[in-house]
Amino acid sequence: MKVRGLIAALGLFAFAGCGDAGPKLVPVSGTITLNGKPLEGAEIAFMPDASNKAGLAATDLSGPQGNFKVSTLNRSGAVPGKYKVKITKTPGAAKPDAAASDIHKEDPFMAQLGAESARDAAKGATVRKKEAVQEKVDQSFDREVTDAGGTMDFDVKSTTKAEAATTAAPK
Repeated sequence: MKVRGLIAALGLFAFAGCGDAGPKLVPVSGTITLNGKPLEGAEIAFMPDASNKAGLAATDLSGPQGNFKVSTLNRSGAVPGKYKVKITKTPGAAKPDAAASDIHKEDPFMAQLGAESARDAAKGATVRKKEAVQEKVDQSFDREVTDAGGTMDFDVKSTTKAEAATTAAPK
């Protein structure tokens, strides 16, 4: 008898976990550009305005063409309402993680993939240095996500390391 009750409870719990529990989300996507050019690897965060009581943070990382598609709590979309949208990107190439390569030292296939990834990252860093753009992006925008969702494009302006030091220095 107890076993049947436990099985029934587990079945109800599993059933309750299925589906799209939580607030209604609408699709929000777009493009992030830096001075009109696609910006890859920028973090975008939709932070709910105080008036957006049902709102939750929605985030993404821009792709190679500056494209993004936000998600909330591992679900695609954002809760409709007003947001402060923050876009950030810090200059500098990603460095290979030595600890990660140690994890795979017993697996030759994974170690090879890690080595190739490190070489590719180093090549990319060289190309980026030749482009000589050391941008730091940290800008905010006020936006409203409608009940239909939609596309939102953002054109941000860069701040070089020298400009950031000048701006941050006390007068």
